[in-house]
Amino acid sequence: MPYAADIVGIYRIVNKNTQVAYVGQSQRCKKRIKEHFRQLKNKEHPNPRLQNSFNKHGEKAFFAEVEVVCEDVVDLDAIENDFLVGNAEFEQPVSYNIAPWAKAPMRGRAHTEATKAKIKKSKAKNPVHFGHILKAKLSVAQRARYMERPGHREKVLRILEMRNSGTTFTQIAKELGYTDPSTPCTIYHRYKDVKGI
Repeated sequence: MPYAADIVGIYRIVNKNTQVAYVGQSQRCKKRIKEHFRQLKNKEHPNPRLQNSFNKHGEKAFFAEVEVVCEDVVDLDAIENDFLVGNAEFEQPVSYNIAPWAKAPMRGRAHTEATKAKIKKSKAKNPVHFGHILKAKLSVAQRARYMERPGHREKVLRILEMRNSGTTFTQIAKELGYTDPSTPCTIYHRYKDVKGI
């Protein structure tokens, strides 16, 4: 689990060009920051101020960091509120936030089964949703791109051939010059089901 040791706290996203900041809170700050940048890159961030600035200045103009680490989740709203109303300050003014107060409406709550069913149904209708069909399409497309790289096809064919003849991944790695035996293992499992390569 990549976010198992995540941080509970207050984070900020700063535009280095304009010296303006966005403040947020999360029980998983690293994950939340990554989500902000994913939404910004895909032009789907719900905050138009932050999105417009990101579009204008580009990704390289922005950085994010955790500002306050909290021991107790209960403190998050109060600390974020202090930044929003000016009782606490960053070096940069907090001007990207839309809401005038801190809120985490779902904290400590869970969706009902009926709501979960509605969410599931809406995701099934949405072609952008990262479901198993899209994952499969992306996987095939990614493998096709890899196969276009010079020398990659030959390595794949050699690994498949050696593995099918009973050679261990450690032996394959040594013969093909990989320092990590997991590399040919990964390649093999990525391509073993591909037909006609």
